[in-house]
Amino acid sequence: MNGDELDEIQQWLAKSQRDLYAAHALIKLQDPLFDIAVYHCQQSAEKSLKAYLTAHGVIFQKTHNLIVLLGLCTPLDADFSNLYLIAATLTPYVSEFRYPGDLTEPSQEDAEQALDMADSVLKFVIQKLP
Repeated sequence: MNGDELDEIQQWLAKSQRDLYAAHALIKLQDPLFDIAVYHCQQSAEKSLKAYLTAHGVIFQKTHNLIVLLGLCTPLDADFSNLYLIAATLTPYVSEFRYPGDLTEPSQEDAEQALDMADSVLKFVIQKLP
């Protein structure tokens, strides 16, 4: 892995961590923004998976679908199959609450669960990186 590749991986991970930080902050506001928090949780997990794929030289299409990204990770490491429930939970958050007329707001419990899930994906990926 050359310096440019390492830099790109670090950028994906930094963005993932910033999304987690944003989600945490949005949950803790006096008037919490759970809908935006869960969006950032999905984004964090997405960027974590893209960091892993980048580290392994896998070219991926632009997608927000975590299940698709896991489908690219799993052939490299079967342990990624353990993340499918998380992916199925977080993937809809990229758009589910983003526009007027969408579903009701996620609950605090939903937001905290999403935060825990995104954090676990980031930690899992970091553990798996060379």
